[in-house]
Amino acid sequence: MIGTKNRLCCKDWRQSEVGCRSAPIRRLLELPEDWAQEGGTHAALLDWCRGTLGMDDRGCLDRGGARHRSELVHAGARSFEIRSNAMERGGQVIGFTDVTDMLRAQAALRETAETLERRVAERTSELEAEVAERREIEAQLMDAKTAAEKANLSKTSFLAAASHDLLQPLNAARLFVAALGDRRLALPTRALVNQTSTALDSVEDLLEALLEISRLDAGAIQPEISDFRIDRLLDTLRTEFAPMARSAGLALTVETAPVWVRSDIRLLRRILQNFLSNALRYTQRGSVRVACVAEGEGIRLSVADSGPGIPPDKQQLIFEEFRRLDTRGGRGAGGKGLGLAIVRRASDMLRHEVSLESAPGQGATFSIRVPRGEAVVEEGEGGSAPRSDRSMRGLKVLVVDNERAIQTGMSTLLGGWGCTVATAAGFEEAVAAFADGEAPDVILVDYHLDDGETGDAVIERLHGHFGRAVPSVMISADRGEALKARMDGWGIALLGKPVKPAQLRALLRTMLK
Repeated sequence: MIGTKNRLCCKDWRQSEVGCRSAPIRRLLELPEDWAQEGGTHAALLDWCRGTLGMDDRGCLDRGGARHRSELVHAGARSFEIRSNAMERGGQVIGFTDVTDMLRAQAALRETAETLERRVAERTSELEAEVAERREIEAQLMDAKTAAEKANLSKTSFLAAASHDLLQPLNAARLFVAALGDRRLALPTRALVNQTSTALDSVEDLLEALLEISRLDAGAIQPEISDFRIDRLLDTLRTEFAPMARSAGLALTVETAPVWVRSDIRLLRRILQNFLSNALRYTQRGSVRVACVAEGEGIRLSVADSGPGIPPDKQQLIFEEFRRLDTRGGRGAGGKGLGLAIVRRASDMLRHEVSLESAPGQGATFSIRVPRGEAVVEEGEGGSAPRSDRSMRGLKVLVVDNERAIQTGMSTLLGGWGCTVATAAGFEEAVAAFADGEAPDVILVDYHLDDGETGDAVIERLHGHFGRAVPSVMISADRGEALKARMDGWGIALLGKPVKPAQLRALLRTMLK
């Protein structure tokens, strides 16, 4: 047998000698250098492989047997692939291949694959658990959201009902006091009437502030963002607060600029109104200044006063409910401590930055930063001037309200203005108040009537009955955006309760132009 590389070749089994002169085969089988010279027979080879190496060849090294055999055998810590091929003339070629490293690599790959499969299975299980937990959390959040929406809807409905129930008697009282104030009274009596009116104003302001905060918290008020000119809003505020400034002996300066801003004009107006009210209330002498300054992409609107100033430790507290500064008996004692709480909620809703700069004895400057807007062409620009006003004497007014006290108060007030007033609790009484072919000049209707009847439905039916769209005013304590939008769509004016006589008179005159 002659060894070549990793093979042993036996030419004649009858001689039983094995020749092994190949260095690779000797190293592979760890044979001694002189193994062939010291009797390298086939039996010696079997003894070496099976005895010394501990090879379990499964008979692959034996003579005879199958012509071609291949076995994977182990010899201690090593593994061999043995291939035995019988030769035609009686010889045999035996090939040895050390596959130890290959099997270890295969085992390592299998172990790696099994580890990866196990990790994938574990991670899949974890992900499935996470997905199930997330779905459960999402379901809980959805349930909580649904419950919150229902609670919010209930709160909004409650606020609407509470507004109506709270402001209805206040509305009647204001109408009676206003009607009484229009009469000739002795000075002591007039003083009592004025004090009563002031007390009603205070109650109204408190209720309005509380209801407004509740609506803001409940989400019943949603911003209506639009582009508008800020100078027109500031001019309106100047007209509104100039009498208050004059009565307080203060100089009110409003600096305007024809710039466009983007915000909710109603909420922004409310914020600036609260700034101005506080400035005029807490300033004993000096001035109040409103400024409009461009800052980059925004406009900063500020209200500065020469009042007592605000200590640093109270500059955050004043934005909380019912927080008022100690004015030592000044005009600030009339505040309710709710104005800046409304400012904080409204500015947060609008995402407008509100800032305060103040120090004791140096006045205070409240500011709000609003984004710039795009100029738009407004309807009615360049139109003709309005026609002249006419007197309300002889004006036929139909008042529809389910509260008899409101009917009486409205009749007394409007009658004092020279109007002819007809009252009704609903549609049927309203129709019966006018002969065929007659119709009122103006209809004043309360929104909430008896038996589920609503003012908008009554107005629509009365328009159909009279055969024309009689100018109408809806009066309601409901300040929801839905009602406001619906009235705007129908061209019906909306007045909130309690009705301010001056506001009602101005509206009626405007409708008659």
